Amino acid sequence: MARTSPYDTGELTDVMLIVLLCTQQPTHGYSLMTKASRITDGSMTLGPATIYTTLARMLEVGWIEEIPATQSSDHKPSEKDRREYLITPLGQEILHNDIERRRQLLAAADAFTANFALGSQKKG
Repeated sequence: MARTSPYDTGELTDVMLIVLLCTQQPTHGYSLMTKASRITDGSMTLGPATIYTTLARMLEVGWIEEIPATQSSDHKPSEKDRREYLITPLGQEILHNDIERRRQLLAAADAFTANFALGSQKKG
């Protein structure tokens, strides 16, 4: 059976989720790498290939847009020509739907595991 792309289903991978979260404000690729590590307390580190491949695909499907670089205080003068990315309304919708899907999944997992003691299973 052919595997369906998350870009078709809207069921985001963890990397896709983090990228969309990080593009709530204009940001460039390198900044995405540092933000991803920071907001996941270091549990997720994303390399350039992962970031730029994900950004390129999200641009293609319209979940993010490339915008003119801002002159914010966190940019060094040499960074003014870097591309910046911002989530689109479609990307916001995809992100919201995926977060809701994950909440429902976690609620189901919580309900299911409530019947089991941590580290042991009921026999019977």
